[in-house]
Amino acid sequence: MAKEQSAQQLRAVVQAVADGKHGPYAIAEADSSSMWQPIDGSVTFAIAENVWAENVWPSAGEVVVLAQLRKKRAGWRAMKARFLQSSDIL
Repeated sequence: MAKEQSAQQLRAVVQAVADGKHGPYAIAEADSSSMWQPIDGSVTFAIAENVWAENVWPSAGEVVVLAQLRKKRAGWRAMKARFLQSSDIL
């Protein structure tokens, strides 16, 4: 399932933004109303240029699109992330 999920995108809601030992990151939960197949548990993503595609950091409650998901020992991690855009819904 991990390979199958990694090829898809996941719509998620940011729960928190934190500063870790490797830099800032966000924790998001899969949006239950998402058209995309949800996964169990939270997904983290780095707020770094090679992962986060936006100029502004996400805040709790904002909807994001996560891609290139990887299952790690500590949980799921997204290798690409961005804000949800109107073109994603239309």
